[in-house]
Amino acid sequence: MKSKSKTAFLKKAGPFLAVAIFAMGVVLFLTRPEEISGRVSHVPDGKTLVVAGEPGETTVELFGIAVPGANSAKGQSTAVFLSDLALNREVTCAPSGDRNGITIVAVCTINGEDLAAALVRAGLALDCPQYSGGRYAAAERAAVADGANLRASFVLPSRCEGEKTARDK
Repeated sequence: MKSKSKTAFLKKAGPFLAVAIFAMGVVLFLTRPEEISGRVSHVPDGKTLVVAGEPGETTVELFGIAVPGANSAKGQSTAVFLSDLALNREVTCAPSGDRNGITIVAVCTINGEDLAAALVRAGLALDCPQYSGGRYAAAERAAVADGANLRASFVLPSRCEGEKTARDK
């Protein structure tokens, strides 16, 4: 008797469930993070940009990398390098879907050059494979081949290795 009532329920609810699932898909598609474009108005640290565009300023953290702390000499060098590379230039950022508080995490490019990759190639940042999926591993190997050894003075944060915790997701 129970299987007949389940079957009857599914026959009646089936079209409604299909429409509901389709509507959820449309909502998710329409609310996906949009590309951010504009002029870099500020570089607060070695992996963060403030992009001036419509509707206003957006704070963006570069995706998939780890940089030394802003208070360290290496962290300050990283911020200067990123500032020299990006400040007052037009940038395009494709959000990864992740957020760090109110900051959007994104892959940012200037004239097609990935800013995070540039930092890694310069030996100023490390690939954070837990998040990047190894996107910057080749750039890190190239930096090491060129004599950069950031790992000698900067330990990759534990959040960059292993599985994401509930807090990281």
